[in-house]
Amino acid sequence: MGMAAKKQGGGKVLDLTTRVLIEIRDDVRKTNARLDALTTVVHQTNTRLDALTGEVHQVNARLDQTNARLDQTNARLENLRDIAGDRYRELDARIRVLEERLPH
Repeated sequence: MGMAAKKQGGGKVLDLTTRVLIEIRDDVRKTNARLDALTTVVHQTNTRLDALTGEVHQVNARLDQTNARLDQTNARLENLRDIAGDRYRELDARIRVLEERLPH
């Protein structure tokens, strides 16, 4: 086998190596494109999550306001109950006095 034969065989190896490297490069490009697309999706998801987080904060603020109003309403109802209870006891005492005055 002469030098020409060795170069021919070596040329085949170089051609195969080149083809493999080209395929690897193409696969890396495809992978990079998929990663870029995935990065875009992640950014979009983060944007939606940020918006949702803002909405959750708004809902929490409204719930806090509602709870504050409910606390005020409960305090007024308790006050009304106490006043009504005092008034009931007063009326009950007056009725007992009147009943005691009545002949049996």
